Parts: sequence; structure tokens; C-alpha cells
Amino acid sequence: MFKQEDIIVRFAQASDAEVLGALTYTAFGGLDIQWKDATKDWIIAEIDGTVQACLQLYMGRPVGKLEHLCVNKDLDQRAKYAIMLELIKGGLLALQQTGSQLITVFVDFQNKGMKRMLKRRFGARVTNSGNTAAHNIKIEWDTPLLTSKGEPIKFAQANNEFGNSSAIFLELRG
Repeated sequence: MFKQEDIIVRFAQASDAEVLGALTYTAFGGLDIQWKDATKDWIIAEIDGTVQACLQLYMGRPVGKLEHLCVNKDLDQRAKYAIMLELIKGGLLALQQTGSQLITVFVDFQNKGMKRMLKRRFGARVTNSGNTAAHNIKIEWDTPLLTSKGEPIKFAQANNEFGNSSAIFLELRG
């Protein structure tokens, strides 16, 4: 059995792509997703070098978001709870450091335990409810996307593989 201080939370790297895919497969309804380009927007929790859970961050100002918390289903309940707690703390810290003033979390309506934990541990409150829909997006553009002036839309390129997240060091213990 591990101790809470054994849990390491860090940003995902491209080398984590396969395990991200395995952890999120059920959460995304079994949709086939290519994970070769795992992005800076995921944090993972590992114990003894083995990834046990992941959480996606939407780093925004003034509103950030935590989504898609996925935990190894083979862990016992106490381990799952400890790992979820550390991942959420890590996600909140990362979002706060990048300027989020308000952080939202979507929790499945049936997941009463998660809602209780968010309320008790983090002071969260339920503001609305709804459903999540997912669909594989496989679009091949015949023509470029255009602005309202008819000019092709250009997207800024990141300076490095993980964009601005390289400036944030995140390793939390206990």
C-alpha cells in the first residue's frame, strides 16, 4: 500500500500518450482517439513511476476548467480517493498560477461522492447540470477557414512542444 506522499503529480509528456489513451478510453465512450500528440493540458498522477490517473486542464483567464478525471479502475477506493485529491489539488494550483480566478468542474450527475468531496475539500458549489456529448472529429478541409473579410485564418504556433506550460513546474507531494 502506498502513502499519499508517494503520489507525484506532473504535466503529461508526449511519452505518456499510450497510458492517457488507456485511462481515458472508457470515459470517452470507447471512441478511437489518436494520443500521439499528448498535450500540455493534461496532468497525471503516478506512483512508483506508474501512471495511475489523469486530469485535463483548460487554462483560461479568468475562467479555467478541470475535466475528464480518469483513474485506474483496478485501484481500491482509498487509493482512488487519494489520487483524485492530489490531481485536483495539482490542477487547481496550475490553473491558479496561470491566472484563473474561477475554476469549473463537470461532475457526472450520478457521482455524488465526487460532488461531496469537491464541496467539503475545496468549497465548491453546484451551479448547473447537463450532459456531455462526444463525437470523433475527422474533418478534411477542401478550402481554408476564412475571416469575415475573406482572408485565411492563421493560428499562432507555440514556441515549443508544450507552449507556456514549460514555465510551470508542478510536482506535488502529499
